[in-house]
Amino acid sequence: MKKLSVFLILLCLVFSLAAPVWAIGSPVVDLADLLTEDEEAYLEEKAKDITSEYSMDVVILTVRSTYGEDVSAYADDFYRTKGYGIGSKDSGVILMLSMEDRDWVIRTFGDGKEAMTKYGIDKLMEDHVLPAFKKDNFYIGFLSYLENLDTYFEAYQCGEPIDRPINIPLMILISVGVGALVGLITILIMK
Repeated sequence: MKKLSVFLILLCLVFSLAAPVWAIGSPVVDLADLLTEDEEAYLEEKAKDITSEYSMDVVILTVRSTYGEDVSAYADDFYRTKGYGIGSKDSGVILMLSMEDRDWVIRTFGDGKEAMTKYGIDKLMEDHVLPAFKKDNFYIGFLSYLENLDTYFEAYQCGEPIDRPINIPLMILISVGVGALVGLITILIMK
């Protein structure tokens, strides 16, 4: 009986120490009170669906102020200290909005860095999110962000993350020009 009691105590201790590793924070943390409870609940459900489908944590954070800290550093610290991230690389993405300066940032981690290029982030925000934010319609902005994030993660999984389009005619023209220049230099040297 004594061995069983010791075993159960040790088992409880192991699980209590492992709990912080398993505990995942809410995907929507609205510290600036920009969303209603229903809006927050719907966005959380949508973020959890994306996280589940693509194995990348999706986090939305609103704050009133970063208290002088850079928004990128603030978002990074929040993501890491709250235990977000999926897998060994802590893959995920966080969109943070600070109301003090109306400043925003999207930070990526692990596979999220490959899925969300700088061009992709800028395009997503300019085309889908910032127009709603400018009208103070934060729920629509966050919803649009989540609805379009799906497209970026899907493209990444297919091996073609959304990035700056390649101008093929320009690339051909540059290649022909460089080839002609190399050929001309070779002929001049031989002469």
